[in-house]
Amino acid sequence: SIVLQSLASSLSVLTPRERELGVVLVDIGGGTSDIAIFHNHTLQHISEIAMGGDIITADISKILHTTPHDAENLKKRFGQAVPFQVDADELLELRNPASGRKRIQHSRRQLAEIIEARVEEIFLEIQKKINMSGCGDRIYAGIVLTGGTALLEGIDTVAERILNYPCRIGRPMGLLGMT
Repeated sequence: SIVLQSLASSLSVLTPRERELGVVLVDIGGGTSDIAIFHNHTLQHISEIAMGGDIITADISKILHTTPHDAENLKKRFGQAVPFQVDADELLELRNPASGRKRIQHSRRQLAEIIEARVEEIFLEIQKKINMSGCGDRIYAGIVLTGGTALLEGIDTVAERILNYPCRIGRPMGLLGMT
């Protein structure tokens, strides 16, 4: 059968206590971010913004002059959403997209600054959706982030700073037989 993705995700990553107290589930995918607000074990509000991990990758590609494929790999391997947690002297080597041979060096902190700027923008839009929902005063359990972009190191720190709620990364719970 068919089920709303936010509802299905909530069953695997949210605790019953979170759904009771009031929680915002934010599923940050590639092209969109889905927002689902639960309170008293009931889905109270859903919305979506047209921003996700793909815009972070596009920014990295544009600013660091690399291919989208290399930008995605950089984001996954070295991405960090809090620049001051990255050593200012750490360098990343990229192949030159034009020749494919000569290496280009970039600061990992610069990569983190690019990521942080876009992540902040995503959370500011999410904050607007929460405010428009009328449920903001019933979120006692905070924010749970899920989706591929939620795997970015430090993204929960940025979410807490922008949204002013406690935040955690949601991981599937209670799945038996999977490694």
